[in-house]
Amino acid sequence: MLRFPSAALAAILLTAWGAQAQTASPGAAHASPKPDDASLRAAVVARLVGDARFARIRKIDVDPAKGLVTLTGMVPTAADRAAAGELVSGVKGVQTIYNELEVEHAGR
Repeated sequence: MLRFPSAALAAILLTAWGAQAQTASPGAAHASPKPDDASLRAAVVARLVGDARFARIRKIDVDPAKGLVTLTGMVPTAADRAAAGELVSGVKGVQTIYNELEVEHAGR
């Protein structure tokens, strides 16, 4: 039977623990995963539909791609266009917004 003195065993365990701790990425235990595109789209749509100004508007398309969200479609007013961008900016996971919404009857 092989026996290690207590000090030798402690040194081996500490060395193994130190090597394992170094291979883990810093902050990995606290990092929150970024939502995938489908989840991000669902969150953005829910935010827009949950706001009374947009509950009846069905002409807004949401196209997410790795944190970048493109809004396209039609809204009644310029204020609605601006409000949509502000609402979407508050959704977790949205990093950039391309607000390409058009105002209905603009220039007519």
